Formats: sequence, C-alpha cells, structure tokens
Amino acid sequence: MTRGSILRLACLYWLAMLTCGLPAAAQTLPAPPPVEASGLLTRSDFSLMLALLGTDDPRFTADGSLTADVDLFGYGTGRANLFIDYEGTLGNERHDFDLNQGNYVLEASASRRFGPVEVAGVFRHASRHLSDRAHLGSISWNVFGVRALHQWKAGRSTIDARLDVGKVYEPHFVDYQWTNDIRIGLRRPISPRVALFAGGHGELIRVDPAKVRDHGPCGARVEAGVRLQGTAAALELFVGYERRIDAFPTDRSRVRLLAFGFRIYG
Repeated sequence: MTRGSILRLACLYWLAMLTCGLPAAAQTLPAPPPVEASGLLTRSDFSLMLALLGTDDPRFTADGSLTADVDLFGYGTGRANLFIDYEGTLGNERHDFDLNQGNYVLEASASRRFGPVEVAGVFRHASRHLSDRAHLGSISWNVFGVRALHQWKAGRSTIDARLDVGKVYEPHFVDYQWTNDIRIGLRRPISPRVALFAGGHGELIRVDPAKVRDHGPCGARVEAGVRLQGTAAALELFVGYERRIDAFPTDRSRVRLLAFGFRIYG
C-alpha cells in the first residue's frame, strides 16, 4: 500500500468519526516526532491550556489543563517517554466559578523507529474525579496499546499523524473495552515566528454490549489557530468544535462544545 493510500484511508477514518459525537485530550494535535537522539532527558515539552466553552449545559463554561511530555532517555532507534496531563472543567451550575471535575492521565511508552514510522508500546492510566460532589467508588481505567507516528512534508507544510489502538483493563464505572484514537495535524509557517495550524482528534471506543447506551461511543474534535514563537516559549491561539460523549464523569451524556482559548508551550 502506498503512502498516499494510507493517508486517504486515515482521512476517511477520521472524517467518519466526526459524524459521531470521550473527552478529547488537551493536546488535539499530535506532537512532532523528535529527531533521533541518545542520552538522558533528550526532550521535554510543558504546556498550559485555558479555553472558554460555548454550550447551553451549565456544567461546561471553561476548560484548563497542564501537561508534561518528557523523553526520559533516547537510545538511537527509539525513546522512553512519560506523559502527564491534568484537566479541570469549570461550570456555573452552583456558582460562577464551579470547578466540577478533574481528570488525570498518566502514560508511559517505549518506541522503536522503522524508517519514517515510529512504533511504541503504551501503558495509560486515566482517572476522573468529581469536585464538591458526592460519588462513591472509582472512575478509572487502564489501557495497554500500540501507537504509530509518522511525519511528512507537503510543500511548506508539515503533516503529523498518530494512531493508537489499545485494550482496556480494570475499568471502574466505565464500560470501555477497546480504544481507537487517531490524530492528524497540519502546520504551515508564514514567517520565522508565526505559523498556522489545523487538525483534529477522533476516538472510537468499543464498549461492553451488556450495558445499554443511547448514543454511539465515539467522539471527535477539530480546531485551527495561529502559533506565535517567542524566544523561550510559544503561544497558540485556537478555536475548536467538539462533540464530546461521557462529558461528565457520572453520566453518559453527549455535549456539543465550541472552544476559544490559548496554549503556552515552554
């Protein structure tokens, strides 16, 4: 199969998921794969994201996240990576600034490069928590999976793609069994310090058929914006649209969200 065929299939898969409607991770676009490097702590990216949300649901008025993405060591043909993400969601259901949930992701991976493609084994732990609201029991799950990353050039633009497939273990409260995740991002510089970007994230989940749902277990998000590169950090301004299922930890409601926000990378 040619590279063009693979790209067309990935685009069709991603567009199909946009017709559905899980919370997207804070970083919608996949991170570019790093250059081959050997040694300890070969790369680190830290980011802060804040966004206003447009929806009629009073539980969702703003979103924020902190992430750390660190290559613990590189060994020439691959790397060992640690990724940590915390996301907090604000609403106005009880008062003006009602922090109603906090979500955590802890992820460890080890990869190997096969030509232009990087393939990684991944372990991820996800945990969701209510704030100032009673709930008995844990809301969490673990995923063991495989990830493939690829980057290529299209004129002045750079395209990054990432595909994840994982088996869910030890789910608590949720009905997930398998996860399938695809991310596609495009970046195009317009000057040495300014670039445009666009992309999307889709997730398709296989659930326990014994538990009844009233909507499809898939979610998607698209966004676009501008990136401003400073001397020590970068700022992204973005607008996005998302159809999010399981938006609140204790129910399986689906919410449509508009997002207007920024990210700071350091």
